[in-house]
Amino acid sequence: QERKPVHFVLVHGVSHGGWCWYKIRCLMENSGYKVSCIDLKGAGLDQTDPNTIFSFQDYNQPLLDFLAALPGDEQVLDPF
Repeated sequence: QERKPVHFVLVHGVSHGGWCWYKIRCLMENSGYKVSCIDLKGAGLDQTDPNTIFSFQDYNQPLLDFLAALPGDEQVLDPF
């Protein structure tokens, strides 16, 4: 049975977007990993006006939606 590649989900810090991971993403994908770089609400390509985000729940919603949509056979591990 073929083994699925390890899937990393990279999340940016303040004042950034998923674009900040472009160099490491390329290196990881070339090493055989699956990599997703998420834009949180109002960051990166997300067009939401940051002045309309009033909670961490709102800010993190794109990440939560992405994780909820993962196939049931993919594990999510928090390294911290």
